[in-house]
Amino acid sequence: MLEEGAPPWLHWEAEARTNEGHVPETDLSLALRALFPDYNPRTTLSSPDEIRQHYESLSRRYGMVIEPPSELLFDAGYDLVTAGEVEKGREVFEYFVDRYPWLGMAHAGLGFAHSKGGDAPAARRSLKKALELDPDNRFAQRLLKEIEE
Repeated sequence: MLEEGAPPWLHWEAEARTNEGHVPETDLSLALRALFPDYNPRTTLSSPDEIRQHYESLSRRYGMVIEPPSELLFDAGYDLVTAGEVEKGREVFEYFVDRYPWLGMAHAGLGFAHSKGGDAPAARRSLKKALELDPDNRFAQRLLKEIEE
């Protein structure tokens, strides 16, 4: 069907998987990468402005709103905080919470940044919110336990 009716700009790749079952998350990720090759940034984005600019540019290019993936936001914030750039990491986690307020991991990341920045009360609030949204979040559980000891 694709060979006969595909427009000339459409490129695709088929991958046969035997005895693997269906893995929707992987299949979706592979499909998005094929359709939107610039979806994942080519360089490390290390501030909310860089992240926002990249995904706003994609949104304009493709004519639809494309949000930054939650995993990218968590990883960017975590990497900054652990590299000693706590303020920049906190800004990324604040942006993460703004974009995905229903995700416990966003609040856990913000709690992590507050904790590493020495603001235990703010860390405690964020981590409790993370656990309210996701009671099984082990990252938030561990961090809250460390703060309260």
